[in-house]
Amino acid sequence: MDIKIVSEMFNLFLTFSAADMQWTELHKLFPGSEKYLGKKIVKNLDEIPEDADKDEYITEREDYILRFQALNENLDIANTFFLKKIELLWKHVLKPVFGGKHYIIRFEMQHRSSMLALCQQSQGICS
Repeated sequence: MDIKIVSEMFNLFLTFSAADMQWTELHKLFPGSEKYLGKKIVKNLDEIPEDADKDEYITEREDYILRFQALNENLDIANTFFLKKIELLWKHVLKPVFGGKHYIIRFEMQHRSSMLALCQQSQGICS
């Protein structure tokens, strides 16, 4: 069997990591996110003005802990959210800009259970 290239090949390889700790739109989907979303972040409680409502503030450490906990308790939501973001990125950006006709997207889990997408596309068609 002979394989011949019908059109010129163009390969593109991209890696995308989920910024799942920072995506406010993702965290809004998590139950209990009102504990940390929309709060003013301070390094420590001493930075809160005396006349301020202390419930409007959160320390950097507490914000990180609550985000991390919410993410790990809602991995199904986070993974679906990331999959959809990658799908939309391919459809509305990568395919129109780079003209890819064929692609492979491989998803891997990072050390903290966060997803990583490895995308490869090609314009060439083999027959």
